[in-house]
Amino acid sequence: MNIHAMSPSPALSTVRCSDPEEFNAMLPDVDRRILPLVTDLSFFQAELRLGQLRLAIIKRPPCTSMVHVAKTRIGIALPMNDSPGLKLNGLPLDRPALVNHGSSIPLQIFQPGELTIAAIIFPADDCDRGWPERNQAARVNEIRPAAFEQLRLMIADVVHLASRAPLQLSRQNLVSGLQQSLLGGFDHAFLSAPGEISTALAIRKYVRICRLVDEFLSDAAADIRSSADIAAAAGVSIRTLHNAMTAVKGISLQKFMMLYRLWSVRNALLRAGPEDLIKTIALDNGFWHLGRFSRTYRAFFGESPSDTARRSPHG
Repeated sequence: MNIHAMSPSPALSTVRCSDPEEFNAMLPDVDRRILPLVTDLSFFQAELRLGQLRLAIIKRPPCTSMVHVAKTRIGIALPMNDSPGLKLNGLPLDRPALVNHGSSIPLQIFQPGELTIAAIIFPADDCDRGWPERNQAARVNEIRPAAFEQLRLMIADVVHLASRAPLQLSRQNLVSGLQQSLLGGFDHAFLSAPGEISTALAIRKYVRICRLVDEFLSDAAADIRSSADIAAAAGVSIRTLHNAMTAVKGISLQKFMMLYRLWSVRNALLRAGPEDLIKTIALDNGFWHLGRFSRTYRAFFGESPSDTARRSPHG
């Protein structure tokens, strides 16, 4: 991630400083105490607000530090670059992992090299996603390398969009799409570990959950729904929803959501008039990375979005 390429926008604030005390106070709901290991200091922080969700990108010089996230907030962090010698609470962090900040015991960090961190922060009462429970002390959750790299790339793409195309964030569906992409990326990372063993009883329960999902999406066809919305409608956690989708529909929750939105775009393109723009239709369906959208659409349907739109009888 190129920190220096980030530009501030109405949704993305950026701050650079060389004063540890100033840096400590730059992130609301987070208590930090930094002891630098070098004298040549350069701190950087970018903060993107997407409704109640905040994405922070933090670059720090070599230091030892203490970090605590307020009890009313959930904080999940990951390193955006490899940092040899990095330790969390005295244990080496030398593998792909997500870090859940503790509710009462500060996280102790030792980093002998420069480090860039990404963190999402949001209200604790919004976290019924089936993620590992928040303990008193920080918890390190090992995840699969592929999911880890995918999450890093997604975070970089989200920040790039906020920096380079800030006017797009005035679209509520686009903001919802960004939220869904971020939270879905963390969902996938947490859920990529082997799931539960399904029993016949569980399968019957899962079938009922999937039926409720189908009914909910059919009733809300005009709106972009997040995985959290769908789980709430089914009355289950996101982890249970993911397991139900995998067991019954044969695909992960993340892939199901992607396919649902792709078909929504296709239906809109086949009914589009000459004044309808493909870009607008994609954004309205939560596809904020237009290059990736076009590639995904072509890979799945075997034609470009413009090829589909040309077949509209209204075009």
